[in-house]
Amino acid sequence: MLIVQRDDVTDAPWYLAQSKPNQEHLAARRLGRDGVDVFVPLQMRTQRRGGRLRQVTAPVFPGYLFLGLDPARPDWRRVNSTPGITRLVRFGSDGPASVPSALITGLMMRCDEHGYLRPPEDLKPGDAVRITAGPFAEMLSTIEEIDAQSRVALLIEIMGRATRVRVPMRDVVRRTDG
Repeated sequence: MLIVQRDDVTDAPWYLAQSKPNQEHLAARRLGRDGVDVFVPLQMRTQRRGGRLRQVTAPVFPGYLFLGLDPARPDWRRVNSTPGITRLVRFGSDGPASVPSALITGLMMRCDEHGYLRPPEDLKPGDAVRITAGPFAEMLSTIEEIDAQSRVALLIEIMGRATRVRVPMRDVVRRTDG
């Protein structure tokens, strides 16, 4: 969910708010109505529930929202009393800690117009990846090729045999476990 109302969002200070479990959308909607810029980067995930796989929209940072507040008159009390918000993240007693604007700018540039995080474009054959969505979610593999439609060919082991599958590039992420 991306609720940004100003044109100069990258120059204004951004803060991090912690939300109550699964209430990011409620808090974002309410703060957006109150004129606060809210940024919650989203991603599609595959969940297994009741033996079935289903695609769900989930925040990239569950339980947190980025808030762009007017530095001239930040209204911390209004934010802290918003339904769905637990607290503004602080470090020490100086008040809420600001988030570097370069981080917010970078995240916004990687998101589409609806706030969904796009996959990195720098994946190439030979990269180790993890599948994030679909029936092969959480399987590990190596990219064999990438076609013109941004589909990735992978070899995965199914029932003791290497099987070639094609998945959308948005459904794979680079493995960080080595």
